[in-house]
Amino acid sequence: MVPKVLVIVLFACVTSIGSSEPVDADSLAQYIHPKAGPTVKPPPSDSTPSLQNALSPHEAINVSIPLFLQKGISDLQICEQRWIAAPFPGFLIDALGTLRENETGYTVFRLGIHDGADEQFGPMYAAGNEFVFIALGFDSTGSPVWRPDPGPDASPEEITANPDGYLSYEFLLQREEFESLPERFPLPVDGKSSE
Repeated sequence: MVPKVLVIVLFACVTSIGSSEPVDADSLAQYIHPKAGPTVKPPPSDSTPSLQNALSPHEAINVSIPLFLQKGISDLQICEQRWIAAPFPGFLIDALGTLRENETGYTVFRLGIHDGADEQFGPMYAAGNEFVFIALGFDSTGSPVWRPDPGPDASPEEITANPDGYLSYEFLLQREEFESLPERFPLPVDGKSSE
């Protein structure tokens, strides 16, 4: 089935990585899921991200880890990433972990960061700047809860009440893959992937 594409003008809140240090290559591996594909592997020890140019896939992973951790996510395991060309070039990085807010436990996350290729259009497009964060969790009754509100299945009334939050779901590409991340990437037990 070919997904339909809806072009939406996105007004995103951008977070700079200026205050976050990339993770050194030696400690990077602890944040990569054992079943992650080859583009999610740590870079060689001698490589350091250059945010002056467009990020490579390895640099995108390196830059994303502090951003995930700053949100309070524990037990972070990066599972997948994909590069997107529109509405601007960047990376969508999917991860598992734990984040508790109120009565909700979030476990599946997507972070979008600019790759820097469009930096000439302004500082918001600088390499490593966050353009979206999506989290999926469950409340105490087991019902799915999305962050930001109102979630991808919002009613027209909910969308009207929070249009900026709804626009984030333009980046929920391959939704079924995102929602099935816990089944496809079982969390490691004692350093080994559970099957």
